[in-house]
Amino acid sequence: MTADQAISRTRCGYDEPVAHRVLGGELPLLIHIHMEERMMSFRRLLTFVLAAVLAILAPVSAAQAASAPAPGAPRAGFTAASYCPERGEQVKTSTDATVYLVGPDYYLYAIPGDVYFRLWDRWQPISINDHLFIDCYFDALLLANSHLAKTANDATVWIYDRDSGGYRGITGYAFDKYHFSWSKIRVQSSVEPKSPWLWDN
Repeated sequence: MTADQAISRTRCGYDEPVAHRVLGGELPLLIHIHMEERMMSFRRLLTFVLAAVLAILAPVSAAQAASAPAPGAPRAGFTAASYCPERGEQVKTSTDATVYLVGPDYYLYAIPGDVYFRLWDRWQPISINDHLFIDCYFDALLLANSHLAKTANDATVWIYDRDSGGYRGITGYAFDKYHFSWSKIRVQSSVEPKSPWLWDN
């Protein structure tokens, strides 16, 4: 090595082999490792934030689900409200022609127009109640395709209630309470499927 070469290398501040390692190989690798570590830290932070958000929201959702009534079920405090209808009562609001029936356990049923005269042979008293969907109910079930039926060898009268899973046996007390019409009972070869719930109050 000449004296001029030695001075040149000294002025640059690094030895040539060291410069080659830093500029040609090790420095890019160190930068890459550093970037990966930062990305991993960011991912860990993001995971922590998401977990915290879910932990906050999950109990709220569960509480809301637990407090939400079943479709057609009365609101909390329903039975204490004098302006809410009684079981067996037919009711409508002043702004809607839909007729509703308050069924067993105070569940509310909307009666389709083509179903009404499958259950009754004439119009029953219908009260107007504008508290119905303000203080008494959130919504109503639908008596879709509902009708009265029995078989030739069994005196039990059934009402078809799709939302309860099929035909519900009607007790004598309930038949009179709801003023169903004997003339509307169909005699069928079978009444299937049967619901586990009676129409009994």
